[in-house]
Amino acid sequence: MSTSSGLMLAGTEEERRSAFLESLSEEIFTRTLDDQLGVYGRLLGLRPQKGQAFNLVKLVKAGLPLSAGETLAEHLGMEPKDFFTLYVGMSDSTVRRRFKILQPLSTEESDRVVRYAHLLSLATNLMNGSEEDAREWLSSPAHALGGSTPLETAVTEAGARRVEDLVIALEYGMFS
Repeated sequence: MSTSSGLMLAGTEEERRSAFLESLSEEIFTRTLDDQLGVYGRLLGLRPQKGQAFNLVKLVKAGLPLSAGETLAEHLGMEPKDFFTLYVGMSDSTVRRRFKILQPLSTEESDRVVRYAHLLSLATNLMNGSEEDAREWLSSPAHALGGSTPLETAVTEAGARRVEDLVIALEYGMFS
């Protein structure tokens, strides 16, 4: 195969593909996992089990501990009970019962907690690393969200995607 400059590119398609895949070294994947662990470790208080890799999907499927939601509620500047009832979809009686017996969150509840941690992380990045500014933005009505707050909008998965789109638009100077 030749290029427009007439130089020959060495190797078959398979060799080039293999070299490309090797270039995606473990360092990239390790850095991504370290970033995930850093964000979710800080916002949810999650730590990998000794000798095990951090697997957020597996943790969500198994059900996060209540403490993950409590930690995130603190980062969001609200009472855990309010976070669980307003944004995770739990009733008052369910929240009380779960705290009494320390029952972990369901898969769906865990997924919602992670959704809000992700949005707080995105908003913090948008606000140049200021979690306080991110918290304020997330709890303030936004014209682009029909006057709802990003936290209210993100109660559904579709709403969370809309908030993510808004963050991206704001990052790139587009207003929606």
